[in-house]
Amino acid sequence: MTARTFLQEDGLYLYRHIFPAAVPQLAFCGSEVATISNLATHALHAEFIARVAAGKMALPTEKTMRAEIEQTKAWKRSWMPTTSCRSSLVLLHQVHYHDQLLEDMGLPAARKGANVLAEWFMPYQPRDYDGIIGSQS
Repeated sequence: MTARTFLQEDGLYLYRHIFPAAVPQLAFCGSEVATISNLATHALHAEFIARVAAGKMALPTEKTMRAEIEQTKAWKRSWMPTTSCRSSLVLLHQVHYHDQLLEDMGLPAARKGANVLAEWFMPYQPRDYDGIIGSQS
């Protein structure tokens, strides 16, 4: 199997922008995703991959991963302009994407503690992710 097997005209579609469904032993840390805060995204990717590699969490079945990839692909293609990197674009959906990664790792997506107003109205800061990286919770 070659990279050309997975590469499409608008990029490389991966499960959670990390794992190719057909080769879940292969992981891309930060290379197939574009967010506003790349450093935070890459750190979450590293933690996600570390948990999978350590057996602390399991990936879904290949069928489930493929279905989610297809759903993401259809959503992006329904409204994003055609570009060779469309598959990796997260940008303005970064908070939702980070929440998804956190939930997959069994962590709360709400990072502002008990302060509901801050959760709704305050932007996320790096400190909101303290205790995640390397925690293996």
